[in-house]
Amino acid sequence: MSAVARWLLGVSHPYARRWMMKNRKWMAVAGMLLMLTWIDTDGQVMNSWKPVDGLNGGSIQSLFELNEQTMLAGALYGGLYRSTDGGITWQFDGISGMTVYDLVQLSNGFVLAAVSQGVMLSRDGAAHWEHIEQIFDGFVLTFAETSAGIVYAGGRQGLFRSTDHGATWTAIDIGTEGAQVLSLCIGANDEVFAGTNNAGIRKSTDGMTNWTLADQVFENKRVLSIARRGMTMVTAGWLDSIYISTDNGTIWEARNGALDRPRVNAFLLTADGDIFAGMYTGEILRTTDNGGQWEELLPPSRSGVRCLYAASDGTLFAAVDGSGVLRSGDDGVTWTISNEGITNFRVPDILIDDEGALHASPYYWPWMKSTDGGRSWNALDTIDYTPKLLAVGSTGTLYCTREFNGVFVSTDGGAHWTIKNQGLDRPRFRVLGVAPDGHLFVVLNDRPHYHLPPGTEQWQELGGPLAEVRINCFFTAYGNLYTGVQEEGMFRSTDNGETWEKCTNGLTVSTITSLAAGPRGLMAGTYDGVFVSTDQGDTWTRFGNFIETVVTSIACAPDGDVYLSTTASGVLYYDTQSDDWYQMNDGLPDNLVDEIVIDPSGRLFARLNWQGFFRRDTEVTGIATSPPAANRPTIDQNYPNPFSPSTTIHYNLPARENVTLRITDVLGHEVSRPVDGETKAAGQHVIELHAAGLSPGVYYCILEAGASRSVLKMAIVR
Repeated sequence: MSAVARWLLGVSHPYARRWMMKNRKWMAVAGMLLMLTWIDTDGQVMNSWKPVDGLNGGSIQSLFELNEQTMLAGALYGGLYRSTDGGITWQFDGISGMTVYDLVQLSNGFVLAAVSQGVMLSRDGAAHWEHIEQIFDGFVLTFAETSAGIVYAGGRQGLFRSTDHGATWTAIDIGTEGAQVLSLCIGANDEVFAGTNNAGIRKSTDGMTNWTLADQVFENKRVLSIARRGMTMVTAGWLDSIYISTDNGTIWEARNGALDRPRVNAFLLTADGDIFAGMYTGEILRTTDNGGQWEELLPPSRSGVRCLYAASDGTLFAAVDGSGVLRSGDDGVTWTISNEGITNFRVPDILIDDEGALHASPYYWPWMKSTDGGRSWNALDTIDYTPKLLAVGSTGTLYCTREFNGVFVSTDGGAHWTIKNQGLDRPRFRVLGVAPDGHLFVVLNDRPHYHLPPGTEQWQELGGPLAEVRINCFFTAYGNLYTGVQEEGMFRSTDNGETWEKCTNGLTVSTITSLAAGPRGLMAGTYDGVFVSTDQGDTWTRFGNFIETVVTSIACAPDGDVYLSTTASGVLYYDTQSDDWYQMNDGLPDNLVDEIVIDPSGRLFARLNWQGFFRRDTEVTGIATSPPAANRPTIDQNYPNPFSPSTTIHYNLPARENVTLRITDVLGHEVSRPVDGETKAAGQHVIELHAAGLSPGVYYCILEAGASRSVLKMAIVR
């Protein structure tokens, strides 16, 4: 399969669906000691999915030491990770799908997690969690506890207070209408300091009704971190100054040293009096003289430092975007990466080139290439902007998009790059395509499609029949360029995109989400299964049985095997004998899989949005597990989720039904009714929900069809 034939739908595809379907486990041979190994019908040992080597990491937001050996790490969209060897290796530990912004163990032993949907409470040392949604409408970022056991939580809605160890909460008015509380600190005498997004630091000596600006220097400032040890406190205004107080927050002085308008994400004060600062631009700084001079311990990078933490044995930890967790045992002089097992990695694109090499574009990393099946990796660029979508031309030319910049092109394997961005205004890319002779095509998030002919510099808006359609993917095969579109099927160009013709004869589904080619022919993924063409797209027939899930990508093996990634059923494998699809998801953290590729040796690679990059070494043949099925009305997870400004919801009816679709807030108050007692035919139905007029936070979508009732949770963000 040509390397140019790999353009994914992308994680931002607004029509993808996520169904929470259960998988039946494969039967293991009795007595086997390998718990994660499966046997096929021919007796072949089957490997489960495992994280790809060498690309561990992710965006860690919070760190906490539970005891001398146990560390917890909160991840962006990736839940919670636990280390039982002092932060050297990690394993996933729950709170799936949420961002964990802060972790704290209270004086009574309870553990609280500040998450993207409120507060999680554990009464047994972080072994089990309950979701406290009682009053929170949106994210919670930070906690603080007084010596009397009163707990404060800050987040999108402001400040909250709990007097029962986090079980119930009361909103506190800090005198700043609409301000978010981004940071908290308890003073030496139980004063409460609350850093806000636009109103500086608010201070209270009673933690309830009396709040004042902590100092005039903080007026209208954005404050992400406040830290204290003894009577010394440190904080910073965003793009302003670092401020230090040595009298418990009464008097503050700017102590920038030589720093110019610093952007500080996190502070840490250690027992020996040193102050550390973690920067938005990736540096870790240290001062030993209360800010007179700041020493750079870690240089700038693509990855911001989100959190700094000191363990009881003096080991320092840093939570970093992209790199996961860093450790230092020498007071910050040197740092090592300790992210083995952390897999909340976002990889926007993967592909296999003509020589069988694997390419990936991890967030915060360069373009990475592996020639040994993902066991080791080399960077193909040193450009400061993270690549998003990748393509390798038939002559080996490298193409990648970079958000807000343009399309970068290299003809020498990544040694030198040129940017193509004339006519693109701070673009955000959704689809990238390359025609056989080098014509470039891009689709932006706000829908415009652009075309760049070879030898030119100015991008042109794509006209003709593609001007007004929503393009989901481009694909090159048989010397032709194909595009799958929303509600309009498929178009084909035999002249590198100069002209287009519709090729939908036999397609019974109007939306094409993905394309691939293999021994069986040209294959098209849709909302409802796969179609195949043996005449380069002139005619189409359904391939395999009907699938009630969105196909996000197709991987065709040289021997004719076909694999799918889907939004609800994980990875599916086509069984020739039964003409049906079977799940192979053991080892994957979720059934929403964005893309799957296969290399010439039969290794499969799958990427999941913010949940990692996985491989499966053994080719699958003759496996029969439970296929997806539905015999009652169902509502699929909206996509994207969280969303802003709109999201798409699919629901499915096995028979003609009277349907009501309601949207409620967390208190059960109805805020919208997109479908109100309407009679709908059997089949799939789609609505687009707009966030206009709705506050950010958690909402429920309730489908009532006949006697059936289904509920999904969704979140609005800004």
